Amino acid sequence: MIVLGDANLEHAVAGALWGGFANAGQTCSGIERVYVMREVSEHFIEGVIAGAKRLKIGDPVRWDTEIGPMVSREQFDLVRELVDDAVQAGALRAVAARRGRLGRRRLLCADSPDRRDARDADHAGGDLGPVIPIIVVDSEDEALALANDSRFGLGASVWTTDRDKGERFARELEAGMVWINDHMFSHGACQCSWGGVKESGLGRTHSKFGSTSASTSSCASGSPPRCATRGGIRTTRHSAGRSVRPHRSSTAARRSGSPRFGREPRRC
Repeated sequence: MIVLGDANLEHAVAGALWGGFANAGQTCSGIERVYVMREVSEHFIEGVIAGAKRLKIGDPVRWDTEIGPMVSREQFDLVRELVDDAVQAGALRAVAARRGRLGRRRLLCADSPDRRDARDADHAGGDLGPVIPIIVVDSEDEALALANDSRFGLGASVWTTDRDKGERFARELEAGMVWINDHMFSHGACQCSWGGVKESGLGRTHSKFGSTSASTSSCASGSPPRCATRGGIRTTRHSAGRSVRPHRSSTAARRSGSPRFGREPRRC
């Protein structure tokens, strides 16, 4: 997720909460890293902190629950280890609600991209948990370079009120899907292809590209044979020079009196 200086911050905050905490962060295309421009970082981070604190943690079968459990104790321990490592490296743990493995939401903030939680947040978030690493950057080029500095590339989003700028970022981001001022929504649209680049899987689902990815195509081609008559016997040759079954000409057939050759020869 890249939040540019001209972004609508209210929408960007809502998008970060949705993309980072949906399904307790255990979503393949969820937000795993946020790069925000320094001039709007303070207001953006404050909004995400306030929104994360309002999310209700509880039993996943209840309608009012907004963050449920992680898939296993092993997954919980893995994500906690990565978060602790990032904090020891200098990241700020901005939100940490503790209610057992059934309810933890974490917001990590770093003022430098030289953190494990920044460059390798693919692990803290990519290992699927309710964690949003936020990294403050000083330029759009820096945000783009850091976003592409990953071995994964499933989905990305850019938040800006400048349509042309958003489309430029979409072209330059190394991801199978790029959303402008939204995140993950196209999975429910059958006409939009779904799939990643780099180590984020092979092929596509949805759309016409998904249909071709699930099928095998073949090509059969050839050229018309060339015919020559030698001594009353017509020989058919293909362009490669290989002779095929010979045919007698009509004259030779009449001379032989053979019923096999009594019919008109095949024309080329």
